[in-house]
Amino acid sequence: MKIFVNKIQCKHCGDIIESKTVHDFKTCKCGKVFVDGGHEYLRRGFLTKCEDDIIELSEYEEELLDEEGYPTEESLEKIKKWEIKSDDDFEKLMDFIKKLWYYPDFLKKNKNKEYTLITGGWSGNEDIIGAMKNNIILHITYWKSSERGGKHIYQSLSQEIKTEKNKK
Repeated sequence: MKIFVNKIQCKHCGDIIESKTVHDFKTCKCGKVFVDGGHEYLRRGFLTKCEDDIIELSEYEEELLDEEGYPTEESLEKIKKWEIKSDDDFEKLMDFIKKLWYYPDFLKKNKNKEYTLITGGWSGNEDIIGAMKNNIILHITYWKSSERGGKHIYQSLSQEIKTEKNKK
């Protein structure tokens, strides 16, 4: 996780407190909550042991890839659980997947919003395809085909219908 801002607001006194460095332990005016960790980790404390005592103001980004360049379990879970209610949601998911794809030249989008993903035999890309298959809405609605050699095609159903109408 990359932490940009490690900050909370106490709901009791309204004090906004920020930890800027490791072990930069800060307590609010009333002493009911604290923040610690700077940009290294997010640590919170509650006098009443209740997370409802704070408003989270931190800014951070989850790590998408591990140290070796493989997608993290969190990234794969995000793909599996990505909520798709529209073609716009599909496009956003594909943008997310582009950030994870190991060989950028092996993930292409054509003018018909058809995505061709080629794994290149890399197991990290295969894991991404596996996560995509586990997203039932994605797989039922947008999966078009898979071929030997790790080639997978996804296309929005609405775009596929438009393409078929243009052929007639």
